[in-house]
Amino acid sequence: MPRINHVAVWNSNEKNAYLFYRDIIGFEYLYEFHATKKVVEDIFALKQPMNILVFGNKETKIEIFINDIKPYPRHPVNHICFEVEDALAVYRKTEKMGLPRKIIKRERHEIIFIKDFDGNLFEIKSIGSEEIKEHSFAK
Repeated sequence: MPRINHVAVWNSNEKNAYLFYRDIIGFEYLYEFHATKKVVEDIFALKQPMNILVFGNKETKIEIFINDIKPYPRHPVNHICFEVEDALAVYRKTEKMGLPRKIIKRERHEIIFIKDFDGNLFEIKSIGSEEIKEHSFAK
């Protein structure tokens, strides 16, 4: 059965990557590796080497490509959805740090969207929430 091995996003610096993915979202720092200029150019047509931090757990890995050259274009609907123990606690942490966030009211539940320090968009859901149960294929 297919599964996602990892998701990769760009961040401008390591400090904010640790702060967001480890301290706010709650992933563990797993490891890091370096992509040479040639590898980055061959894959992404960019001409800079990049350090890549990997955060996650036994279910999920996210590779954070560190590079301070801005801006990188994004499509407005691109986002990653994380299931966390307490979505409102994550919302409160981002609020304290002044990160962009919003709660969208739906008929039967609310949806939380937050952005990291570089504007990457994330949907945040609590594990076992009604919305997750409502859209589950395991019925």
